[in-house]
Amino acid sequence: MLPHGTWAEIQCGRSEDFSVCDNKNGPFGWTNSGLSCARNKSCKRKNGGCDHDCSETPGAGVRCECREGYYLMDDKVSCALRNNCENSPCESKCIPTATGFSCACAEGFNLAEDSVSCVDIDECQQRTCGEHRCQNTPGSYFCECKSGFRLVAGKCEDVDECTELRCQQGCLNSQGSFSCYCHIGYISSLNDSRTCMDVDECISRPCEDICLNTLGSFKCSCRENFILAKNGISCVPDPTEKPQNTPSSDNREAFITKLSQLPVTFAPTTINPPALNKTDTKTDSSKRKESFLGSYWILVCVLGSVIPLIAIIVLMSVFVTYRWKRSRKTALKNATADNYCWVSSGLDKVQKKSNIKLND
Repeated sequence: MLPHGTWAEIQCGRSEDFSVCDNKNGPFGWTNSGLSCARNKSCKRKNGGCDHDCSETPGAGVRCECREGYYLMDDKVSCALRNNCENSPCESKCIPTATGFSCACAEGFNLAEDSVSCVDIDECQQRTCGEHRCQNTPGSYFCECKSGFRLVAGKCEDVDECTELRCQQGCLNSQGSFSCYCHIGYISSLNDSRTCMDVDECISRPCEDICLNTLGSFKCSCRENFILAKNGISCVPDPTEKPQNTPSSDNREAFITKLSQLPVTFAPTTINPPALNKTDTKTDSSKRKESFLGSYWILVCVLGSVIPLIAIIVLMSVFVTYRWKRSRKTALKNATADNYCWVSSGLDKVQKKSNIKLND
C-alpha cells in the first residue's frame, strides 16, 4: 500500500525501532517483519489496536480477527467489507449482501430460473406499439409507425398536419390523417380538395336589381333614384331624390301614340307626331355617373380658360333663341300642311280627356 523506500518509525515505550519498505527477493515487504512491541500489546488496552476481535497468544502477543463478511487487511489490525461479487457467476449484474450476493439483469431482460442467467423480454407481446407494427430486439424493441404518425420516445404519436399549412383555408386534424374545408362563399376544387374556389352567388340572382360578385360573398346595388333596403337585397325609392314634374320619355311616347290614334274629321290634316328617340332607361348607373363626372371636369377646365368667350356665346344664344321663337310663331300661323298643326278647341278637349285617362 506504500511506495518503495517508505520507512516507518516505531516507538514501544521508551525504545525506538524502524522498518523500511524494500524488495525482499521479489515481493516488497518491511525489513523488520516481526511484531513490533509485541511484548507490550494487550487486548485489554484499546482492544489491542484491532478493529473487530482481539485475541492473545502466549509468547506471540495479540492477534486481530474480523467478523463474518469482513476480511483482515495487510496491516493485520484493520477490517474491510468482503466483496462477495468478486468471483460471482452472475451473467449481468451482481448485488453484494451481508450473507453473500444476488444476481440481477439489465432493463429489457428477466432473471432466468437458475437465478444467474438472463432472458430477453418480448415487449411486442404486450402490444406496446398498439395498432402499429412492432419489432422486438435484444433487451428492447422499436415501432414501425403507420402513415400520419411519427416515432417519439419509442411510441407512435399522431402528426398534426394542420400545423404544416397543407390546406388553403380550413383544416381539421384527425388520428393519422386530416381533412380540408372551405369557408362560407367558397367550394372545394374537384381536382384538389385542399384548394377552394369562389362561389358566384349572382348566378342565383339574390339581388332585386344589380348584383356584383365578390370573393366569398356578393354585393347588391340599385339603379338611379333607388337605394338598398335594410335587408341589403331589395331596392326602395331614394327619399332624397326630388320628384320630376315632366313626364318621362315612355309616358310622352304613350300619350302621343294614343293621341295619333284619335279620329280627326274636322280638318284636312292629321296629327303625325315626330318620331322620338327611344332611350334605354335601364342604363347602368355606374356608367352614367362616370360619364357625368368626366364631362363635369372637362367643362370646369374649359370655363376656367375661356370665360370671356363663353359670355359672348351666351349673349348670342339669347339673341338667336329670341329670333327663333318669333320666327317659329310666324311659321306656325302660316303653316297649312306641316307635320304639326294647330287644332281647334275641340281637339284640345279631346287631348284633355286623353290626359285625364292617362293619369287615371
